[in-house]
Amino acid sequence: MQYQQLEERLKNEVAIYYETHVHKKFLADVYAVIPKGRKCAIWFTRRQCWMFQIAKRPLHADTRNVLYDAVRMIKMPFANEAWYSGQGTILYGTCVSEKRTDVQKRFSVENVHYLCGEKQPDNGNLGRFAALFDMYAKETTTAKLNHHFQLFMPIMHANYNDALRDAMAIKTYDVFCIQHRFLNRTCNEFKNVFMQPSMPDQIPKPVFFPKQANVVEHVKVHTQQVHTQQVHTHAQLKSRVFTIRPDIQNDIYYVLLNPDEPITANTMIAHIPNYKTSVMMNSLFRNIKENRNLDALEESDDENEAQVPLVNLETSLQMACVFSHRFKRWQPVGLQSVEVL
Repeated sequence: MQYQQLEERLKNEVAIYYETHVHKKFLADVYAVIPKGRKCAIWFTRRQCWMFQIAKRPLHADTRNVLYDAVRMIKMPFANEAWYSGQGTILYGTCVSEKRTDVQKRFSVENVHYLCGEKQPDNGNLGRFAALFDMYAKETTTAKLNHHFQLFMPIMHANYNDALRDAMAIKTYDVFCIQHRFLNRTCNEFKNVFMQPSMPDQIPKPVFFPKQANVVEHVKVHTQQVHTQQVHTHAQLKSRVFTIRPDIQNDIYYVLLNPDEPITANTMIAHIPNYKTSVMMNSLFRNIKENRNLDALEESDDENEAQVPLVNLETSLQMACVFSHRFKRWQPVGLQSVEVL
């Protein structure tokens, strides 16, 4: 009965929602690295500390509000009475699944609903974290070592790639997701992009694919990455040198391992993603004065000019290429003099 009363009190004080998951990153104000573990709410009230374990989201639930499947008292006494004043202090976050069993458990504070009896605004403002951990730092180290959990703030960055880099470097616990936050929107608009389990001994290997677009092998990638999308910056893209040979058709170029390799049905076709790349390839392989104007590619001024071959199919150049994981093809970026990573 006491637990049910506590649940009702908590639900009356604050609305906590199930988090929303998406499959690809998008532009946000802050990117938070969220650890793997059980979602919980912690309530410091009446000189006691209660933990409410959030149940898994029901498959056919009409409400966004969370449900609780366990309530228990935990040992986290504070000397400062302000933690318990008024409605107390209500925190939301994750009980971290530690990889080691001989360390103090940690609780990742991902939202502060009440702080010292004061209700916090329902937005992404980060000032509440500064106020909370300023108070937490004033508690004695000896007292905190005896607590059931150590409070900490998740890693946050204004840049997604910085958050991803730090997430992949974490060794003491698994990362659950990178949460996309907005500073001036309600907390229930935060979105999660999942992280897959890491297998550091294996790396994705770009492979050649057949010329036909409908013949594609699926390469299973086991590295830690964002769900359905591996993020690469230009500095991270691996580059290789290939022999590139043109086709009579515009924007068709073959990727060969060496100049003597024959072109077959399984020869990869280079990825030409944009206008700039197309202009570069035309200037290297096609004898047309309209190299800088693709709209005039098939025009000629007179019959004499039309007799000049547009392309020599025996021409081949050594070019640096980067692999497009999205299209599973190599993209030429420049002649061999381009630095290869």
